[in-house]
Amino acid sequence: MSRPILLIEDNEQNRYLTTFLLEQHGHQVIFAPDGLRGIELARTLVPHLILLDIQLPTMDGYAVAQACVTSSRCMTSRSSPSPPTP
Repeated sequence: MSRPILLIEDNEQNRYLTTFLLEQHGHQVIFAPDGLRGIELARTLVPHLILLDIQLPTMDGYAVAQACVTSSRCMTSRSSPSPPTP
């Protein structure tokens, strides 16, 4: 089974729509309603992709992104993508 997509979104309607669309394309979606819970889930799940709202309660999306970038537990050890060849 593939790794899930983590959706960090506090707006219930946005969460519903995004989850619906992604699940229709075969993805498993896990959601967090705020930044702190999102960081916790990112560290435990190591999702394939994180979709992150910017305006969140408790901690904004920029702070969440920074916390994930500085924590090696939020990301897998994959190399940077190769630059396109001309």
